Amino acid sequence: MNKSYQLLVSTTEDLISKLGCQQTTLKVIMEQSGLSKGAIYHYVDSKDELFGLILKSKIISVNEKFQHAIAENDKPELKSPLEAIASGTKTLLNENNVTNAIFAYLLSKRENAAIQGILNELYEYSLETASKWIRSGQDSGVITKQLNVNKTAAMFLTVSYGIRVLHMLSPQSTGEYSIDDFYELMFQTLKVNEDK
Repeated sequence: MNKSYQLLVSTTEDLISKLGCQQTTLKVIMEQSGLSKGAIYHYVDSKDELFGLILKSKIISVNEKFQHAIAENDKPELKSPLEAIASGTKTLLNENNVTNAIFAYLLSKRENAAIQGILNELYEYSLETASKWIRSGQDSGVITKQLNVNKTAAMFLTVSYGIRVLHMLSPQSTGEYSIDDFYELMFQTLKVNEDK
């Protein structure tokens, strides 16, 4: 990632945490970051597209943690990669994380075809990433091959998005325990029976 892109993203996240999504405009982002209009439009055509890129960057970050957990182990196993995903999910639920505000903002404007396109692209990318995680586990022998990859990835996203929405509606109703419980359930469901 180059410096101007990093500056664009970090400035936008900072502004959203202070002003909210509605008040964070490309003009305000330009003023705060010092980036020109051309520099911003090199990456995105709208603030909504920028918001979508920020959400996608968080999935990329969780995937990097997942890949790192796999690379660190000499022997294939399931627990560490799932813990990396759980850790990423907990980060997203942190009250200082702006992704929940972005997610709610984009959802509230989904009747706009361009925003619906951003949400669709984000979902497809998330589904593809989750499917790759499952296939990786199947290829290494720690996830049963009988599992339907696409359906399992879709269910994983359904619960993950559900936890996220529940947290936005009632932060006190979801603590780390519910995320840990979900990932423990995933671990028990996905793992290959080691007694065989």
